[in-house]
Order: sequence, then C-alpha cells, then structure tokens
Amino acid sequence: MLSEEFDVKDLGAAQKILGMEIQRDRTAGRIWISEAKYIQKVLEKFNMQEAKVVSTPLAAHFKLSGQQCPKSEEKQQVMEKVPYANVVGCLMYAMVCTRPDIAQAIIAVSRYMANLGKQHWDAVKWILCYLKGSWRRRIMFEKQKENAGVLGYVGADYAGDLDKRRSTFGYVFTCAGGPISWRALLQPITALSTTQEKYIALAEVGKEAIWLNGLVSQMGITQDCVKLKCDSQSAIHLAKNQVFFLEDQSTLKQGIIESEIGWSLRRFGLKRFIRMTMSQISLQR
Repeated sequence: MLSEEFDVKDLGAAQKILGMEIQRDRTAGRIWISEAKYIQKVLEKFNMQEAKVVSTPLAAHFKLSGQQCPKSEEKQQVMEKVPYANVVGCLMYAMVCTRPDIAQAIIAVSRYMANLGKQHWDAVKWILCYLKGSWRRRIMFEKQKENAGVLGYVGADYAGDLDKRRSTFGYVFTCAGGPISWRALLQPITALSTTQEKYIALAEVGKEAIWLNGLVSQMGITQDCVKLKCDSQSAIHLAKNQVFFLEDQSTLKQGIIESEIGWSLRRFGLKRFIRMTMSQISLQR
C-alpha cells in the first residue's frame, strides 16, 4: 500500500479524472465512464449548442480529398481564420478517452489541418452536430462470470482515401462488456485487393491483441488466445493457411514488412514468428 510508504489522504472512490466522469453501481457490479460535461463545454465553446442533431458521425455524402483544398492564396487566408485545428484537437481528446464511435471521422478530417477547404470544415461541424445528440453516451463495464476475456473486432474500407487510394482500417477490443482499446488509421501502403487490405489490417491489429493478452494476464484474466472477428474469409484463410501465406509474396511484404513487423521477422525468423503470432490470436468471422 502507498500509505505505508508515503503520507496520503484517502478521498474515497474517484468520481472524475482528466475530464472523465466515473459512476458506479456496486450492487449490480457496473461502472460507467463518460465525458458528457466536457462535450457540452466544447459545443458551447464553438457555438454549436443549438445545432441540428444528426445520427451519424460522418455522413456518406462527405467525400473528402485534397482536391477540395483552396488553391488561391486569398481563399487560404479566409480558411485560416476558421478554428479548424482547435476543434479537431478538442474532438480528438474525446475520441481517445470515451468516444470510439467518432474515431473514423476524426481520422478523416485530421488529414487536412495544414490546408483545409470548406467541405472539410463542414465535415467537422457535422461531427459536432452528432455529439450534440449523443453527448450523454457513456462506456459501461460490467462484472462477468463467464467470457470475461478480451475480444477484438477489425474492419477496413477499400481505397477509401481519394488522394492516394489507400484504405482506412479500424479496430476495437472489448473486455468486461465495454471497449478498452480502439483506433482508426490510414494504411501506410496501397492494397491491391480487398484481401490484402484486410490482411494488412489483421497484421497491425495482431500486435495490439498480443500486447493486450499480456496486459490482462497480469490482472488475473487468463485466456488461451485473443479472438479477432473479421468479415473477410479470404484474409482469414490467407492468415491461417501456411501455403497460401508463403505463396503470396507481395502480400507478405506489404502486410508484414512494411507494417513495422519486420523487426520481429528479423529477430525470431519468419516461421517462428508465424507460429508465435497464430498461437496467440484466433481469427473468426
């Protein structure tokens, strides 16, 4: 105990930390984390408290690209007066802490911080309108007697980036009924097929799964492997079947070496790394 080594004062159970509000129901074995007040302050700061409510973080009609950036110096000066970076920074903090539902939208609008256009600014205001209607949402964790381990979900679009035709992938890991790790990211390379873009996503998410498995094991949660849910049968078969895996050299180079797992390949060797990874991850649809 820290009180045995240091002079500390017990203030009771934490109710707020870093802007996140904590609520408990010890009888039901539940705990909630939210940023409702923080989101309300953000809406008031940018005069969006009376905005029209929308139901999605980013609508399908937003086709953001670099072609929408202002070309003339005059238009650039006009857009420089827009608090784009300030709004995105505030939204990013909410996304990192308690709002995984806006992760993909934040990744999409954050690409144009240096030179934004009107369409990019409209997309950011759309996210604020979405938060206006969902500011009460919170993350809930619940005591579970069974299936208390880590479960992951991974998905990706194909060539969603209109500038370089790269794909965006995202994942979320849950434990005790609530999300514990999530991310949306633009892939560093251009995939040539839906199989490749899902396989590259699985390679990246596999690293997070291995790390989380080690983390929860130190907390007393033991599981043979972390289950990953993927909606691509071709990518799952490619990862599980060693023959297909070794035959597809282009996918191997793109999905592993260029996705920063090259260090593991050099240290452990290819076959050993494959066995080590597949032993800790169970791919399912």
